[in-house]
Amino acid sequence: MKKCASLLLCFVMLQLLLSCHVNESPSGVQTSDQPTAGSVATDDAPTANSTRENAPAQNTPPTESHTITYGRILDLYCRHYSDSKDAIDRYADELGITDTREKDLFSQLLISTYLFYPGRGQADSDSPHYQQSCGYAIQDLNGDYYNELILMNEDGSIIAVFSRSNGNAFLLGNFSPRKSCRIDSQGRLHEYGSNGADSFSHGIYSIVHENYEPSLRLIAELGADGSEWIDGVAVTTYYKLENNERIRISEAEFHELEEQYRTPADFQEAAGLAFSPLFAPPEELFTAALKNEIRVCLKVGEGFSYLKYCETPYSRILFSELRNLQYAKVDLDGDTVNELVVDCGDTLILRYHMGRICLYTFPFRDLYHLNTDGSYSWNQNSQDFAYGESQLLFEGDQLRKKELWKIVNDGSPNAEFYVDGKQVTQEEILKYFEENPKTKVEFSPFEATWEGKISPEEALQIADAYWGHVDGGMDRAGGKTMIERLSISEEPNPFSPFYRIVWQTEYYYHWEEGWEDRPPYHTDINREVLVNIFTGKCEPFGGCDGKG
Repeated sequence: MKKCASLLLCFVMLQLLLSCHVNESPSGVQTSDQPTAGSVATDDAPTANSTRENAPAQNTPPTESHTITYGRILDLYCRHYSDSKDAIDRYADELGITDTREKDLFSQLLISTYLFYPGRGQADSDSPHYQQSCGYAIQDLNGDYYNELILMNEDGSIIAVFSRSNGNAFLLGNFSPRKSCRIDSQGRLHEYGSNGADSFSHGIYSIVHENYEPSLRLIAELGADGSEWIDGVAVTTYYKLENNERIRISEAEFHELEEQYRTPADFQEAAGLAFSPLFAPPEELFTAALKNEIRVCLKVGEGFSYLKYCETPYSRILFSELRNLQYAKVDLDGDTVNELVVDCGDTLILRYHMGRICLYTFPFRDLYHLNTDGSYSWNQNSQDFAYGESQLLFEGDQLRKKELWKIVNDGSPNAEFYVDGKQVTQEEILKYFEENPKTKVEFSPFEATWEGKISPEEALQIADAYWGHVDGGMDRAGGKTMIERLSISEEPNPFSPFYRIVWQTEYYYHWEEGWEDRPPYHTDINREVLVNIFTGKCEPFGGCDGKG
């Protein structure tokens, strides 16, 4: 079990997520910092001002909503499934993880995630049908008012468990098929390891907080450590851990201890783990992207951005300034999941992939007359004139273009005709057109009312209403004056769409002349909340959850 640091590049830099605090747990388990997400409503037609009032809080896509801390972990979880060391190293580099030890911790989490991924090894294992089995639960396991994040599959197999303190997340343990985990009704973690039929272990751990960092404390360990031959018969030898030493025990005592620490078959229900699918339906993510509630993935290597900050490729107009648009939902690549196509003079294509919305932009001459099979027209308006038709081919989040046909006319009477890259006669290209009819994509009007930013003053008013209008409240007792104040401790920035609002109590000696102009002699922080700069939604931050 290990604490490791990670997730989204920008958030990693922002929160210093990679400042690992590595400690040893009783089982040799190491630990480090890390990072929930918010669900969005879905409408049949996309709109930039859809509401989210009735969205269930526990069923959430991987966005930057909820507390940022766990949101980063869920983002990593849904973005990357691979056991390739090269792929892991590349992704670690993208996140800014350069220390060898940190890369090892990061690698172990990703590999265990890959091993548990539903449908691994099957041709359609990336399909939404498999992805819906992949999710998480958020619950306070040990009653300390800090929620734990449990990455898990719908069948109950647990991938990793995180706890939180002071806005940071700590990886308590990550698991694989040969080192599985269950959680009992008391919130204890049971780790089952296996090295064969006669070599296995069962460790029971409680979650504790020491020096403001959560870790696992070993309660008990028992198991079998091989066999010995007695009168020509292999007899399994059992043990229990006592004072960090393995003590030989009888088979009867082993089974007695196993019964004492047994976890029920329906442990997920017994532990009260409410499973939430990680991957939101594409429709919900399209709506969230249009509302600037989540960022979209740009070209490879260019990172992520909110749509309103992107520009059209030809005229370089901000998307937030676009009006009188047209849209269409169409499955361009035959994977049963629709793409969202927006016609703004140029063409924007939003595509769902692995819990993300990827954005592809095309200047008007590079793509027009889009067809339902992903083919489209293009032309090169230059002295050497050429026009033709190509087809969009998606491979993961990568985009390829396959040329179907083209006609080149350099101004001479005789044009050149090509089909699939081979030169053909005019009669042959006409026959190709006849045998390959196309159906144009039908667009509908789409009024994009992009939401404006919430000002700092509005954010303070929203937080004040959230807490029941506490700002400015005053109380006097024993020569002291207590005043409730709200202040902004962190502004939104390109990497975080939140105001961080602090509700604090300031203490003054009101018998001192001019005390109103003096700084308080003491301040207590009561609560903190995150206010989304686009939606105004409030989400508790830190260990003090709730409205007060």
